[in-house]
Amino acid sequence: MQDINKLLKETNLTRGKEDTWTWERDKLGDYSTSSGYTALVQQQPSPYRQVFEKIWNPLIPHKVCGFTWLLLLDRIPSKFNLLKRGLIKKMEAVKCSLCGRNVEDSNHLFLHCSVTIKIWSMCFEWWGFSTAIAGSCWDSFIQHESLATKSSERLGWIIVWFSLVWTIWTTRNEVIFRGKSMDLTKTFDQVQAQAFLWVKSKERKYISASLIGS
Repeated sequence: MQDINKLLKETNLTRGKEDTWTWERDKLGDYSTSSGYTALVQQQPSPYRQVFEKIWNPLIPHKVCGFTWLLLLDRIPSKFNLLKRGLIKKMEAVKCSLCGRNVEDSNHLFLHCSVTIKIWSMCFEWWGFSTAIAGSCWDSFIQHESLATKSSERLGWIIVWFSLVWTIWTTRNEVIFRGKSMDLTKTFDQVQAQAFLWVKSKERKYISASLIGS
């Protein structure tokens, strides 16, 4: 209450003018998703802030950046999260949409599913990397940025990471809502093509061997 009273005392009212909303984080007073995101990031502890600042990548579509933000916070509507929210009632209904064996939480679906692991392995082979799958999506994001040594390769590889997790999610939705099956080769091709197109549409000068792997 003290904070509220202090805020009210510091507020100057002007008669004869209509009330308006102003976003103080923007010079023009206009709210945007980007400025809202920045405000939230700045409230995070330093290690979290460093990761979240890298999520808003100008080469990546905003909807994919937003999805990644939710993924790292474990807020995506995976079957397990829907179970926790009471939107799925039975435990047997939370089996992974891709392998049909384990509970579909974020870490399983994107990293530890027997189907997903094969896609990761194809990407590792494509780029000539040899590494273990991370334990969590958060660790995976950090790990994959550090795998490449050159700055140009690092940018290309992190774009592939975005493309890979987005493709896993959209493919999972195709399986659930359209009854389609997952073809590993086609999925891998989609990861490659999507990453290439994202860069090509935003940064033509970056198209190089670093993005298509060695």
